[in-house]
Amino acid sequence: MMNKDAKDPLYERFAKAYTVQAPPSGHEQRFITKLSSNKVFKRRRLSLLVAAMVLVLLGFGATLGGNSRTAEEEAFYQTETYFQSMVANQLEALPKNEPHYSRPIAAAQTQLARLQKQYNRQMERFQKGTKHPKLLRALIENLQKQLEIVETLTQQIEIINTEKNEMDNL
Repeated sequence: MMNKDAKDPLYERFAKAYTVQAPPSGHEQRFITKLSSNKVFKRRRLSLLVAAMVLVLLGFGATLGGNSRTAEEEAFYQTETYFQSMVANQLEALPKNEPHYSRPIAAAQTQLARLQKQYNRQMERFQKGTKHPKLLRALIENLQKQLEIVETLTQQIEIINTEKNEMDNL
């Protein structure tokens, strides 16, 4: 291991050999913003993991005993509420009336409308008395896909923001 006195000349030699430019203004703030967005992504992934665990428990409950239907339905409704609120919150957080986001937002809205239409048809079957575990799984998977679309849209907007900031700094 090198001692401090041996390191100083090495640092001085490298400092003379390479020209170092200060980072552009706002670099630290963009870094902190990007770092905090990664924390949000990890929380979202954790929430998907929790939802997947609920789904697995619903599956086990369906195979072990048919008389626990009310518990399954309650778990389903809790999961449904969770996913719908996540999708709604993330959609509300999206920037509105920004021209550079209009194409990805329109594409995501088209996909979400198609999934919501499928979800409504499946929910009608569920409410009419078809309480099959596969239908419950299909409903939850539909909600998961909706959440994934919104998360992908959020990531696309972050990429557009990053590219825009980089272009502004040039």
